[in-house]
Parts: sequence; structure tokens; C-alpha cells
Amino acid sequence: MTCKAMIEILFSTGLFSTSYKLLMVINCWISGMITLSDAQALCAECGYTFTKPTTTGAVILSNRDATYTLVSMLTYYHDNDYTKSAAMSAEIYSLIDTLQKAGYLLTDEQTSLKGLGW
Repeated sequence: MTCKAMIEILFSTGLFSTSYKLLMVINCWISGMITLSDAQALCAECGYTFTKPTTTGAVILSNRDATYTLVSMLTYYHDNDYTKSAAMSAEIYSLIDTLQKAGYLLTDEQTSLKGLGW
């Protein structure tokens, strides 16, 4: 079973918020477990268009109602869904570090996000 297929099964359970699903996809994409095409298809299932970031601060997720950068998506998740999710702080810290190492977050953004109190 592919990673994309496993994510689709998780999506179908109804147990995860949209923001968690989107971060799950981004995490799998940045970790090389799914392709950019798979990430875009999975985000589309959540009603969002995923655009590979080209610079820090770039809009990566959008739909007719909202746009998100990596920082704003992680902040939204923290403020709205984190306390109701199954995510653990170590998982979030790892994603933040991976995004920074890949050049998609500035060091000060990494520090700020990690300081949110996960």
C-alpha cells in the first residue's frame, strides 16, 4: 500500500480536522513519502489547492475562502485544532524543523512557531 493510499484511508475516517489533514499531507510531501502530484491531489480532496513553496512566506494552500502560508497554516492549526487532535508536540516540532531545514521557513519563523506552546 502506498503512503498516498494510507492517507486516503485516514482521511475517510472522519477523525481529523481539515487543517490536520493538510499538515499531514505537507509532512509526508516534505519527507519524500509522497510526490508533489500526490500532495496536490490529497489537498484537493480537502478543498484546497497546494502550491509548492518557492520562497519563505509564499502562499501554499488556497481555496475560495482562504489562503495560507506555512506559518499561517501551522498557526491556524495551533489556534483552532491542535488541542482537539491526536498530534503530539514532537510530531509538530519535527515538521517545523524539517520545513526550516528544507528552506521553507526562516530561523525566526521556526523559533516563533516552536514557541507557540505545543
